[in-house]
Amino acid sequence: MRKVLVLLTAALMAGASVGALKAAPRDQELHELKKRQKEQRKTLKIQQRSMKNTMKRQQLPSDSRKRFQRQLKMERQVLRMGQREETKSLTGRKKFMKQNHRQ
Repeated sequence: MRKVLVLLTAALMAGASVGALKAAPRDQELHELKKRQKEQRKTLKIQQRSMKNTMKRQQLPSDSRKRFQRQLKMERQVLRMGQREETKSLTGRKKFMKQNHRQ
């Protein structure tokens, strides 16, 4: 009987600690933003891979290939910078709302 009581108490304590971890508020908006950004990166990667495959099949001069590679690189940089700005603006907005809420 004592073993059952000890096991039951340990199970309740473990359950309470897991419940406390799950109850911690997650930033749902930031989570959704990160999820959407990940999908954007995947989409761009697939798109660029198909464009590269198309360009490989064509006979192009080296300057055109270099220009094409630079264009792909710029697209990736623009996406990265835009996503970074989105994240910064969201965190700034959250920080601003938090400060206004305290006052």
